[in-house]
Amino acid sequence: MFRLKEIKGNISCISSTNKFFCFNTKQEELFLDEIKIDTITSVCGYFFSNNYFTYSNKVDYTNSIIDLKSKSTYSLGKVSLQFQKSNNKFIALEKVEEKRNLIIFDLLSNEKKLIQKNISFGIKLLSKNNLIINEGWTTLKSLSLLTGEYEWEVDLGGRKYNLAGDELEAKIRTIIDVIENSLFVWLDNKCLVEICIATGQIKSETFPLQELEEKGIITAVMLPQYHEPDQSIYFFYQDYLVQVHLPTQNTTLLWQDVNYNIGPFQISDNTIYFIGSYEKGAFFRNHIGVFDRKKNEVVWMQKVIELNKESYNNLKEIQASDTKIYVLDTEGTLYIFEKEETA
Repeated sequence: MFRLKEIKGNISCISSTNKFFCFNTKQEELFLDEIKIDTITSVCGYFFSNNYFTYSNKVDYTNSIIDLKSKSTYSLGKVSLQFQKSNNKFIALEKVEEKRNLIIFDLLSNEKKLIQKNISFGIKLLSKNNLIINEGWTTLKSLSLLTGEYEWEVDLGGRKYNLAGDELEAKIRTIIDVIENSLFVWLDNKCLVEICIATGQIKSETFPLQELEEKGIITAVMLPQYHEPDQSIYFFYQDYLVQVHLPTQNTTLLWQDVNYNIGPFQISDNTIYFIGSYEKGAFFRNHIGVFDRKKNEVVWMQKVIELNKESYNNLKEIQASDTKIYVLDTEGTLYIFEKEETA
């Protein structure tokens, strides 16, 4: 189904869309579709947003953006884009005298509209004219872009759970999305929290995997991936695939096969690309595979690396498009697979 096309060394991080691929090297060089960009960037200093590619320079802390359609590059200076609000308007942070101001930035006119000065929290989600902002690991706030004022605040702290005999406080792990006026949040105690996006009132708290765990069907859980067209989060790990439909909070065990050991994955409309192995319970995963969501089965797997007992290398990250699979190992080697043409 896929064949190995190319191997690259000294790679630290990868990212892709269905049309574009970028990577940065251990020497902090940045490449977009094999073209080197004149910058020095860290592993978290770039991202794709619709038809744009944004990157930062870690030396002078300036930012730039490439229009992927026109191939035009725009210098942003100290403006750091966060979310695309419309075709040419972005939610952004501007560094002014060592402080960060929240602004709406027009890419074409360079016009800036100040929303709030000296913002110190992390911006996690844009919902119409509101930003969902987290303060620490347990508090969420909703900031209005129209007034610059916070409309609500909710503290999810105080929820205790046991892990390996230790009592811990649950933290926010994923702010998923807003669906039908509800904000969905995943906590690391495996709790799904539903919050009213208008008021911040908690509407429900559920443990969608609890029944499967109690029956011994699943024994370990990793962070879910959200697939917007399905309005669902997916847990694809070890030997199972579970879907939680957010509006109804129905949990479905879609697939289970003890012959597989699934690790990191990337979900698309019809396919799940994953790192895995055939050895149940093993930390070492040296294969990549393709799961057909319509057939509900693994349709292809191929070994990529052999175990190095000195470095204990492992496959750690996978990205994919309709025609290529990119997989990175812990030693910084990138393997590029290309889809084979069928007769």
